[in-house]
Amino acid sequence: MGILSFLSDVKITLKFLFLVGSLALHKYGTSVAFINHVRCTDFQKSGLSVPPSQTQDIVQNSEIPRQNRQPLIRTLMAKEVAVYAEGQDASELFALYNAPPPECDSNCCVPIKTGILKARGEVHRDGDWHRSVHIWIGDDKGNLMLQRRSKFKDTFPNCWDVSAGGHITGYDSVMETAVREVEEEVGLELPEQAFMHVCCVPSRLKGTTKRHGDFYDNEFQDMYLVIIEGLQLDDMTIAEGEVAEIKFMHYTEARKEYDAGNQLYVPRPKLYFKSLFEKMDKLFGGQTAVRRSPIPAQANTRP
Repeated sequence: MGILSFLSDVKITLKFLFLVGSLALHKYGTSVAFINHVRCTDFQKSGLSVPPSQTQDIVQNSEIPRQNRQPLIRTLMAKEVAVYAEGQDASELFALYNAPPPECDSNCCVPIKTGILKARGEVHRDGDWHRSVHIWIGDDKGNLMLQRRSKFKDTFPNCWDVSAGGHITGYDSVMETAVREVEEEVGLELPEQAFMHVCCVPSRLKGTTKRHGDFYDNEFQDMYLVIIEGLQLDDMTIAEGEVAEIKFMHYTEARKEYDAGNQLYVPRPKLYFKSLFEKMDKLFGGQTAVRRSPIPAQANTRP
């Protein structure tokens, strides 16, 4: 009888704790803790991408009252949609710069700030001059790593592009942005001395996407080159939502694709590739191509 009494007491205690937990879920159901528990299909039904974390379904597997489930999902989706699902945060602030003088079209230039900050979405809508950093990562055989941009990018989605890169937001420096973007996009932690500055090039691009409409991307692009001996694609871990996939391509083959105007590759000014490939020629002297196969995003990704 003592054992049965003990088990009965334990059962009552567990029920009490379960009830307290349920009440806590009810009261604090919109807390950040639930962001990672939204069913992926809820995003799919809304026409959005599946989030990086494959999570449990709070609607079917929680004690949240039924009448509160859909409002909670909408709240969490709104948080996720703002940044991840769209692939971009339209509200992040860019520092604006004066338009480049004509001589910058044929020579590396030094951007001059206006002292004004403006939201990303408005900058690409209005064509304001801003600044970005581009990092080309290669091995010691002349192969460059290219990334295919996420389909959620507000400029040139699904196109092949520079190894890693991003806009310089707020008052961040060029170098700290370069180091951060490489770590975030391809998972490599590199010291500042690994980055060889190539050139700062003004770029004027315009286009349209189904998701974001027309865009005018006028930016100064600070270009860096990083060469890593024995680098393999498996050494890198790509950020899902930012990068679709990565591949190696010998720089001589990449030069042919860009010279031919292949529309699967993000276009760049003549000075951009002239500066990059001249640097590669000095380092590798036109070595013959060593082919490397692309690695799909799902094979080596991180949230």
